[in-house]
Amino acid sequence: MTESAVAQRMWSVHSRVDVTVDLVILTIRDGELHVLLVERGNEPHRGRRALSADYLRPGETLECASRRELKQETDLDAERLHLEQLRAYSDPVVLHAAA
Repeated sequence: MTESAVAQRMWSVHSRVDVTVDLVILTIRDGELHVLLVERGNEPHRGRRALSADYLRPGETLECASRRELKQETDLDAERLHLEQLRAYSDPVVLHAAA
């Protein structure tokens, strides 16, 4: 077995892929566009502003995770808002190349 094949097998057996949802909540107030930010409670960057985001839990859909995170972080009811998935990014090579 080649080194590459061994590495590939190790990856598939011992690794997992973590998926997150990041919420961009927009509103217009007094004719100006605003984005909802939360204060980070954990490191890194504790106390700084950020988009509300969290990891998917086992068996959870992107939509369910988004609704859960919105309620946890902001106490907003997702049923009263229009939520739309804009994009799912799944190619780490492309993401790192763009950075």
